[in-house]
Amino acid sequence: MSKAIFLSVRPEYVLNILNGDKTLELRKRVPKDFKGWVYLYVTKAEPILCKFNNSYYDLLSDKFRIINKVEKLNGRVVARFWFDEYKIIERDSAGNYYNNNDITNIMKLSCLGYDQIHEYANGKKHLYAWHIKKLEIFDEPMQLSDFAKHCKNKNQVNKYWVHKAPQSYQYVYVKEK
Repeated sequence: MSKAIFLSVRPEYVLNILNGDKTLELRKRVPKDFKGWVYLYVTKAEPILCKFNNSYYDLLSDKFRIINKVEKLNGRVVARFWFDEYKIIERDSAGNYYNNNDITNIMKLSCLGYDQIHEYANGKKHLYAWHIKKLEIFDEPMQLSDFAKHCKNKNQVNKYWVHKAPQSYQYVYVKEK
């Protein structure tokens, strides 16, 4: 079993990641001393994310409401990306977020507007923009049961399979297939 991160992401943001538009994921926390795979779990919130003919769509869009033969992806792990780099986005004394690399570029690469970033930060002094690298989209989405919670004793991993997705992220072990 290999150690990884299990990351919960809302469907609309996963759609942007899968389509290649979103290459930064903003978070309030960042893993310390970790380099490795991050597995993307699509939360069960609306919109419903679906796969049809190897393309990804928002099921609530008018174009796809009537299609019944689509694979719904909410509640599943659909992809993974390599994590080894992040940017720190800081807040200035006036409460505005900035970064040496230009907040406009961060907004574009994270598919978020300035107000969305400010609201998400909820007054935090720092946000972290995780770089999405080496994105691998799974032909067959993974289930929660393919992951075990990280625990100090590797011999007990089998007793701690993931049954509920984390609010943000957690360290996990991935079943080898």
